[in-house]
Amino acid sequence: MKSNIKVGQVASVAISTLEAYPTNPRRGDIDAIAESLKAHGQYRPIVVQHGTNYILAGNHTYKAAKKLGWKKIKITYIDVDEATGKKIVIADNRLTDLAGYNEPLLKSLLQALPELDGTGFTDAEVEALDRLIDGKDKNIMTDSKPLPSDPEVKASAWKFTVEKDAYGAWRDELYIDAPTKQKAIKAIKERLGLPERPPVQPEPNGERSDITAEDVETVGINEVMVHPLNPREGDTGAIIESLTYMGQYRPIVVNKRTKHILSGNHTYQGAVQLGWEKIAVHWIDVDDIEEIKILIVDNRTSDLATYDPKELNKLLTSTSLKGTGFSPEEVADILAGGKSKPGHQPIGRTNVRVGEHSIRVHSEDLNAWANTIQSWQDIAELLGLPLEACSQEE
Repeated sequence: MKSNIKVGQVASVAISTLEAYPTNPRRGDIDAIAESLKAHGQYRPIVVQHGTNYILAGNHTYKAAKKLGWKKIKITYIDVDEATGKKIVIADNRLTDLAGYNEPLLKSLLQALPELDGTGFTDAEVEALDRLIDGKDKNIMTDSKPLPSDPEVKASAWKFTVEKDAYGAWRDELYIDAPTKQKAIKAIKERLGLPERPPVQPEPNGERSDITAEDVETVGINEVMVHPLNPREGDTGAIIESLTYMGQYRPIVVNKRTKHILSGNHTYQGAVQLGWEKIAVHWIDVDDIEEIKILIVDNRTSDLATYDPKELNKLLTSTSLKGTGFSPEEVADILAGGKSKPGHQPIGRTNVRVGEHSIRVHSEDLNAWANTIQSWQDIAELLGLPLEACSQEE
């Protein structure tokens, strides 16, 4: 079967010539991506729409590179219309959401590495993964059952509810000085005294952004292979749908030394099932340890991303859903205020929730903060909530 490859011209371009997609609903962990860029360089080109210079896939890689002070970045151009561009923005994020892990395999890979630098994981997070496999850690998002009327506050081991009218008055006061949800979340973090991680330091001369036409090429489907230790378990059916409607808009990443796929294993599997004879590849040349680290961190940085629900709603309702990875039922759920992203809370991250405000915090940082808190009443007082309107669930 003829392949449907849309990967176009490749180049190393000035970052200043590019523009983040204006309605991208994704909210990535810029610091985690920046640390990956510092450790491994840019191993996967971002995808840029020809004619507009909008980034369709890799918006947060672009932002992380800017934060590091990079002047150039690797790109592949793709020539698509506005509607297809929207679909690519949605699908590139959604297809990673639908993937999970073979957790025992992930644990064994992490424990076999000489150090965790460049994987996106810490020692404490590997321990958390160990507890998760043993069933000792429960999913904080699915275990809690907020009351239908009174908003809930949950931080570490403390959980309590606030009378609806009192919460509404508190929220109105909060939004006077913090008029957007993003600013309100920042204000809540400041009130609680949640720790801030130190910012990633720029590295003005650290980028590895040179690229030649030979770095990206179309090869026979049998010339590369799925990584035998890939811990990721993707939704191949959704990927097949995406490849069918939009083609391959982003090259898979393959190590020249081993021919192992480091990013795009399930794209490759989808192409094989479709009967493709060729696939677009971005070649890199790394040793065995670096190969495993890139295999892990490529998935890890996707796990840490979330969505802006309002922006996601706008994008989903302005285009056809075919090939995006979203079903009509999921879109209806999102529009009704349900979850926009499937899956479990990423390992090593914990949610602090204050009503409709959800704040993701490093588990290590939250544990250290929790040691300074004596009771749920302390949290209510820090937030400025009236104690007489708060009550702890039985």
